[in-house]
Amino acid sequence: MAGIKRTTPKPSFKATREKIGKKAEVMVNAVLNIGANWSQYYAPVAYGTLRQSMQVEMWYEGDKIVGEVSYHTKYATYLENNDGWKPMPAPKYGSKKKGTAPAQGYNPKARPGFLAYGFQNQMAQSEIDAAKSRMGFKF
Repeated sequence: MAGIKRTTPKPSFKATREKIGKKAEVMVNAVLNIGANWSQYYAPVAYGTLRQSMQVEMWYEGDKIVGEVSYHTKYATYLENNDGWKPMPAPKYGSKKKGTAPAQGYNPKARPGFLAYGFQNQMAQSEIDAAKSRMGFKF
């Protein structure tokens, strides 16, 4: 009896690991983008400086993929960690004496902890779950 001949080569462990790694990268990137978009939704807006300072990064630490969303303004940490503020309408007019430009916008949905909430709110979680199921992740 003749053996069965494979028409396609059996994937090697290395090739399988690379495929899983690429899939994991795509998943981590999707989670970062979902959380970043929702954090922008809940971030305060006056001059747009905070939103423009957002940075999304992804890197490897050994076998782990690490991702980070961060804001790089002097006051971002205060807004994230301090519960003592509420969104207020921005001033409509600037001050020529003080050198203040008029504000560009107002976000009534802004909230303390906007970055963490961007990942933890129910809508973000449902989007992350949908991305997991689309990519075939079962964790």
